[in-house]
Amino acid sequence: MVVDVIREMLEERWGDVFEIAERTWVSFDSSRSWSSLLVSECPGGSFHFFAKLFVGDAAIVFRCRTVCSIFHRTTEEESFVFEYCDPSFPDNFFEFVNRSAINSLKCYKLEHQRAWNRYRREHSS
Repeated sequence: MVVDVIREMLEERWGDVFEIAERTWVSFDSSRSWSSLLVSECPGGSFHFFAKLFVGDAAIVFRCRTVCSIFHRTTEEESFVFEYCDPSFPDNFFEFVNRSAINSLKCYKLEHQRAWNRYRREHSS
């Protein structure tokens, strides 16, 4: 089945935890009908959810959190479809996931810094 081949390709490429850039690690969990992707600064650090993958018969649907959803702590997501028949698949897919992970981590770091700044302002007397 195509779905099984694609899942094997993803697990072979990513495994459990993989480094996509300096200080950017992604955890890939494919134990469900959809796979979750989490991002962190280090392999043993705290991971943040940033996307889901739905592996279908003809395409992968990549659903990632938007910048607004990270900053405002909502569940808003945006969907992107990567068809297997596209000649640039799977390279275009992996490049997109990497860019999304890097951008999501930047947003999480900025949101964390903003939260600490709010906390300091509120508690500095």
